[in-house]
Amino acid sequence: MQDRRPIASRDTRLAHAAARTLAGMGVTANAISIASVVLAVMGAVVLVTAVNFIGDTWRCNVALVLFAASVQLRLVCNLLDGMVAIEYGGGPSVLGGIYNDFPDRISDVLFIAAFGFFARAAATAAPHAALLHADHVERCAWVAAVLAVITAYVRCLGAACGTHHVFEGVMAKAQRMAVLTVAALLTCAEGAVARTWCRVPTVALLALVAGTAHTIYHRVVVIARLMHENARGAKAQ
Repeated sequence: MQDRRPIASRDTRLAHAAARTLAGMGVTANAISIASVVLAVMGAVVLVTAVNFIGDTWRCNVALVLFAASVQLRLVCNLLDGMVAIEYGGGPSVLGGIYNDFPDRISDVLFIAAFGFFARAAATAAPHAALLHADHVERCAWVAAVLAVITAYVRCLGAACGTHHVFEGVMAKAQRMAVLTVAALLTCAEGAVARTWCRVPTVALLALVAGTAHTIYHRVVVIARLMHENARGAKAQ
């Protein structure tokens, strides 16, 4: 059974030291999962607030850097909650499955929607530089957010169908957050050079839509293949 997302940093000494320290302090895995949502709320609020300062390079870029930091800290929480529960906590709590998955869906939507809100405002402020009309930019963000939730649904669908959690795909959670982080930082560069903040976010949102849609398709194909393999194995017995 493949019930844990493969994360290379899980095997590092720093990750184990951090998880061991948190567990020793009595911090629960569920509390860390909640912290990830708090970070998402903070990052989203910072970026949504920044739309009031479109054109102010310093304020916009500080907001974008803080947003990128909150995205990465969310991933750190996602790493540590599982380690605290499994490696150092004796296993997940009774409600561990809910705390492990549901907060992630909220965080995904908050981050992507906030980034789209900022991108829409930036496109509205500089229509001459926008790659898409501001309304289309906003639609891309909402489509990306919905698709992000569907990827998780399809992953869980695999487990419900008797295969396993399928974490594969070009735009799984880690890749989506990487796109948002890199895009936020590149948008800072766009703002510093061109004094516009709309082109990089638009490209990033389009990449999220295309990549996440492909991930959903890929996961469904993998699940279907595994179900056929399980059925053939059952007949052979």
